[in-house]
Amino acid sequence: MRSSSKSLVILALVACSGSCAGELEPLDAGGDPTTPGADPAPPDAEPVPTGGSAADQCTRPAGLRCPPGSDWRAFYGLTAADYQQALATMAAQGFRLSHVNSYAVAAQPRYAAIWESCESPAWETRYGLTDTGLQAALDELGARGYRLVEISGSDLDGANAFAAIWENASMSTWETRYGLSDAEFQQALERFSAQGFRLAHVSSYALADEARHAGIWEKCSTPDWEARFGLTADEYQQALQELVGQGFRLRQMNGYVVAGQDRYSALLDKGEGPAWEARYGLTANEFQDALDLLGSQGYRLADVSGYGDRFAAIWTELEPVVAEEETEGDAGAEDEPGEGQAATGLRHPGQASGAGSR
Repeated sequence: MRSSSKSLVILALVACSGSCAGELEPLDAGGDPTTPGADPAPPDAEPVPTGGSAADQCTRPAGLRCPPGSDWRAFYGLTAADYQQALATMAAQGFRLSHVNSYAVAAQPRYAAIWESCESPAWETRYGLTDTGLQAALDELGARGYRLVEISGSDLDGANAFAAIWENASMSTWETRYGLSDAEFQQALERFSAQGFRLAHVSSYALADEARHAGIWEKCSTPDWEARFGLTADEYQQALQELVGQGFRLRQMNGYVVAGQDRYSALLDKGEGPAWEARYGLTANEFQDALDLLGSQGYRLADVSGYGDRFAAIWTELEPVVAEEETEGDAGAEDEPGEGQAATGLRHPGQASGAGSR
């Protein structure tokens, strides 16, 4: 399906596994605690907050919200308590949260996240949100001039649970939907594309072994883009090879599990940029090896998705600005919490996909 200058290709059937924190206290950029909503929401709820201005400014990809050369840190395998501590520690050190992914390991919530250090708009984050809690946060923060820039959905005891990031910035008109089935997500993609919106961010996950999706759409000048969901590993590999051959770059990917079957969703933009690498199906050790090797080769982590005990991730080649500012990604400060500090990265044999860019 194509609409104006945007291209959209959909393969149906998708879903994911994961889980997020329950009734925890998220921190905003300044480290002050706030309380997410915890009221149950109707299963058919489809909130539609709208924000932003008519400014024709697209958001930067998740995990790359700061200029090239900015310092960065990443953690994965964090428990809710570890994640809370990381939020406080990173904020105190002047880092902003650029990307968060919620998932589950053995039915326990885990988080993977990327922080960057740069001048940026004021931002806030919430996690452990139910449908009602997310809607309340959207209403509250929207009234204060914040817009949603990233959302990650997961399953917490059979109910939707969300982690999200907002920024206080004048950007393009935007819309969000969450808790969507495959059919509802397909309909939203078609409807918003017809209205001139592009998909800027997607989270695909499983709720009680059924596919669910959350997305953020924005109306702005943008290159052609492609979205895929419900792909098997083979379908994902084939689609990525075809689209990369057509000049597309992988912007975001999700790994998730539905009824015991791995599925993948992906969002790609057409255009030039630094070289990039993507990996999927990595164990925690393989993911750390990839971080170490690719980091040593001048790449930094740009996106990560946990699904069960495995990871899918995207790295982008660093674009040096000033030598002393060049990111090495060595998030190994002695007192920083959680396992798997992101320092650098390697290709997992047999799992390489979409390596390089034009």
